[in-house]
Amino acid sequence: MIAQSKPYLISRNFCKKIYHQLKKPRKTKFHEIISIELSTLCNAKCKFCPHSNIHEKDKKRAINMSEEVFRKII
Repeated sequence: MIAQSKPYLISRNFCKKIYHQLKKPRKTKFHEIISIELSTLCNAKCKFCPHSNIHEKDKKRAINMSEEVFRKII
């Protein structure tokens, strides 16, 4: 006969193991990828997006991020 091991979820020490794992301090990591929108204007023509049909007057009101602000972010 082959001895069967108990599944981890019903082992005696499950709660103790989980408690100790949750008690450990978590290290925060920096994001590897950051996406920054430099302008509120979009030149895509996506059919599902309401912003794809923006009129010319609305394009003039687009807000662009200054280089100074961009450099502060990065």
